[in-house]
Amino acid sequence: YPIDDYSNVATLPYVMGGHNSFIYLFGRLGIPFLVLITLIYIAVFKEYFYHKQYYYSTNQILIFWSFFAITVMALFNPILESPLFASGYWMVLGFIARCIYNRKLIENKSMPVQ
Repeated sequence: YPIDDYSNVATLPYVMGGHNSFIYLFGRLGIPFLVLITLIYIAVFKEYFYHKQYYYSTNQILIFWSFFAITVMALFNPILESPLFASGYWMVLGFIARCIYNRKLIENKSMPVQ
């Protein structure tokens, strides 16, 4: 979108939305988005704080840090509404899901069967 007329700057599509992905998506998707994103972050934070030592020992803590970094960037930039950047967000969240799955799998194998 090149700027032909500077009087139209206020209506250009890339400057109209807020520069916070979570507020923008809450405005577009409403309460279901808020519930979904809250449940996701509760699960990720619980996993991070309860099993931090395990993730440090397996060097998977970097995936959590990457997710937190993308979250901070989404607070100040339109990341989640862009297909290119949102794919990175969801991909890292998928990596976290796999880390959680692997930890639970190892935890279940180490428990004795009664």
